[in-house]
Amino acid sequence: MNLHLTKGQGIRSRSHGAVACNIQTASPFLTSGTTFPSKPKSQPFTHHICPHLLTRKYRCDSRGPLPSPSNSTTPARSLLPLSRPLPFLPPSSFLLPLPLSLSLSLSPTAMETACNGENVSENSSFSDPDSKNHPSSSSSSSSSSSLIFLGTGCSGAVPNLTCLLQPSDPPCSVCIQSLSVPPELNPNYRCNTSLLVDYSHADGRHNYILIDVGKTFREQVLRWFTHHKIPRVDSIILTHEHADAVLGLDDIRAVQPYSPTNDIEPTPIYLTQFAMDSNRIRFCSISHIIFRLYYLVYFFPDAFHTSILISIAVKFSYLVKKKLKEGQEVRRVAQLDWKIIEDHSGKPFIASGLQFVPLPVMHGEDYVCLGFLFGEKSRVAYISDISRFIASTENLISKTGDGQLDLLILDTLYKKGSHNTHFCFPQSLDAVKRICPKEALFIGMTHEFDHHKDNEFLAEWSRREGIPVKLAHDGLRIPIDL
Repeated sequence: MNLHLTKGQGIRSRSHGAVACNIQTASPFLTSGTTFPSKPKSQPFTHHICPHLLTRKYRCDSRGPLPSPSNSTTPARSLLPLSRPLPFLPPSSFLLPLPLSLSLSLSPTAMETACNGENVSENSSFSDPDSKNHPSSSSSSSSSSSLIFLGTGCSGAVPNLTCLLQPSDPPCSVCIQSLSVPPELNPNYRCNTSLLVDYSHADGRHNYILIDVGKTFREQVLRWFTHHKIPRVDSIILTHEHADAVLGLDDIRAVQPYSPTNDIEPTPIYLTQFAMDSNRIRFCSISHIIFRLYYLVYFFPDAFHTSILISIAVKFSYLVKKKLKEGQEVRRVAQLDWKIIEDHSGKPFIASGLQFVPLPVMHGEDYVCLGFLFGEKSRVAYISDISRFIASTENLISKTGDGQLDLLILDTLYKKGSHNTHFCFPQSLDAVKRICPKEALFIGMTHEFDHHKDNEFLAEWSRREGIPVKLAHDGLRIPIDL
């Protein structure tokens, strides 16, 4: 096999989505009743840190957060006062000071207005968790199924790191919101694209089916599993094997029962044979990769391009192998039951009692990615990575083909122009008009999209075309009858 890196590949790369935010307002356990004090004018400028650094302050289970140093009683999932320095933070000299021009200061009222003030299409039935009419956030207590958007951003996530580390003048209006508005209240904060299907059976049982496990999965668990009271993951489905869809697989053990000897029922994970082979390549030790590459380059320079894939053919092996070698220690890792699915719509499969139909689409002209069609009472199509529809796939989900969709969830990367591996805004809108679903939601956005402003545009577009379309956002929960 040959591995070629084409010239110009990855020119529009998307930076990883770590986030800087105000230490006063960062918490993975915010509730609708939490208030956020605005910074006093007399307070000197302080450094900002990434919110995931604060997670060690909390205990992520049903018992709620750790008690404060004063042993005061603190309600579960509330913001703890940081009454003493966090011992795991680096000295302030190692924290990046951000320009004062990037530090926004919003009052609680202003933040609530910013998150609730979007226009909604008149004929749309979307349920927004920021809305006052939003149903109970406890999906497990609801009698109906629901869709929970764990992530709606691109591979690099939003905010874009470059906008924070090398700010433009004027600064990016979308990314700087992360410095003052907590992610829970900021619809422009976007993790890697991922959907959780909360499937309610006829007898009231709930199963939780996760589509894609990207680089930001742990952050999504901290924020949205706790908010929506999701206790576990029963099945996993992978659209493809790129980093923003699989690199959170190691953290699946956090949503599995604890067993130091891995003596638990493995979680079924559905993927194509191509994705399976690529994951074997992806999950190996870094030291093994470095040694093998050094060996090949030094001793066999002419064979380097033909042997690189073979040299890393054991990646992710610790999540695939079942038998330990003699003398090998038991280490707790995610327990996964790898199940191969076909990459065409003629072979549907069942995950946790719900049928899924694979929807092959082009993700670049050299790569086939899967979307999925599911739901009997309501037909839902989820397509997170697409640059072109295959004719048979489009026919299957079109109103003029096999039947109208109740909901189309579709990729849209950039606001203008086109991209070689993704739909952008113009192509996504054209596809919605051709497919003609009852409603549509866009995902996979970069920082070029402003949630409120672009939803205002989409509200007008929806009234004109007669198809309700909106940008989705992280944490959005839609009750739906599947």
